[in-house]
Amino acid sequence: APYCTVPHPVPLAAPPAATLSLPRIEAAPKIDGDLSDPVWRDALPAGDFVRFGGDGPVVERTEAWLATDGRSLFVAFRCHDARPELIRASETQRGGGGVGDDDHVQVRIDSQHTHRAFSTFTVNARGVQAETLEGGTGANWAWSGNWRAAARRVDDGWACEIEIPWKLLRYRKGARGFALALMRRVGRETNPVVWPPVPRPGQTEATLAPFLPDFSAPPLPDNPPRPVFLPFTLNT
Repeated sequence: APYCTVPHPVPLAAPPAATLSLPRIEAAPKIDGDLSDPVWRDALPAGDFVRFGGDGPVVERTEAWLATDGRSLFVAFRCHDARPELIRASETQRGGGGVGDDDHVQVRIDSQHTHRAFSTFTVNARGVQAETLEGGTGANWAWSGNWRAAARRVDDGWACEIEIPWKLLRYRKGARGFALALMRRVGRETNPVVWPPVPRPGQTEATLAPFLPDFSAPPLPDNPPRPVFLPFTLNT
């Protein structure tokens, strides 16, 4: 079974050098919330998630895996829950404000590797998506392509698979690194959990970006901006 955890060292107070390597896979997984896809066995397993912004113990265990096929970033979450009947998944509209109040997972990516800002991709236990893109990038999927996610309930919680095409993100030509953090929020808990561990000075929304841990990756695809022709009509 692909469900295993590998601990990683806690980063120092300053942003660390890229020490976690994102493995490259040959075939993309099917994004359906079923983690039995063998591709996850070759992915990077996350270590222990820790409390973000609080001192209490982690109540529910979270597992995650990451990989790339050179075109997209793939992330899988296994969200264990001893009280699955209490999982919140009320929001049904993409981009709805209620996603943040539900049980959800997040992928936060500093694709420009500046440690100043990041894009956030959020998925609730129903599979409903919400996102904010760094650098003023507009979330117009007709222009830049879409990202995909799927979630499903399991006996002891829920699972989620996410695909984020690199072309959605801004990065330098020939980039081989980025900063990233994975988070999970249990709707009935006060604080989320995060992996890799973030030192205490970075455990707020306002201070997180400089402390996002670094990852190395194969060269990201060269996706220069393309001209967009936008026809419109004006009626007065």
